[in-house]
Amino acid sequence: MGKWTNLIRSAAGPAAGSAVKSAVTYTIGIVAAVLASGAPLAARAAQAGPQADGSLNVYESSALVGGRQTAHAEFTIPVAGKVTIKLRDLEWPERLATLSFLLTDTHDVFQRLDEPGTLSFDLDAPGQFFAFVAAATQDVTDMGLYSLTVSVGGPVTPAATSVPVPAAGWLLLSALAGFGALGRSNGRKIEGAPAYA
Repeated sequence: MGKWTNLIRSAAGPAAGSAVKSAVTYTIGIVAAVLASGAPLAARAAQAGPQADGSLNVYESSALVGGRQTAHAEFTIPVAGKVTIKLRDLEWPERLATLSFLLTDTHDVFQRLDEPGTLSFDLDAPGQFFAFVAAATQDVTDMGLYSLTVSVGGPVTPAATSVPVPAAGWLLLSALAGFGALGRSNGRKIEGAPAYA
């Protein structure tokens, strides 16, 4: 509790006295009750949109954790392309002791990060994914903040179905042959029609 008291006392000034100490004690009591319940102290998650660099942010999250906590999220990556995952320890107010990330779909573990960093991989098709973040502080009374961003970069275009060229070619050839046969059978001369030579 000493470092929190010193932090608030330095912000409030030397005249803060016992009022700051009782406010800090009350606040730490509330924070301890929330942390004991297992709920994240503060979290922000959002489905985000296109960015200035042309990438598409699929998921963003940040959370203030205390002790040892895990968080999970479900999101859709709507396009195929290069997926970039950024997991950062924001080192506020304290550096986290451990921070890891796991990305899965309904069948397999796709990717994992065992420490903060950036991970990129190519995704062949859009899909539904699940993210798991595990974080722990040095001590149960410490707190730390992390952020997670999942984006799809490069030319972001929805996956399109393609028509196979051989099938399209056979269709075109059969249509041309049909028109040719139709033209031959109607090749009889009609009276009064101009003759084309």
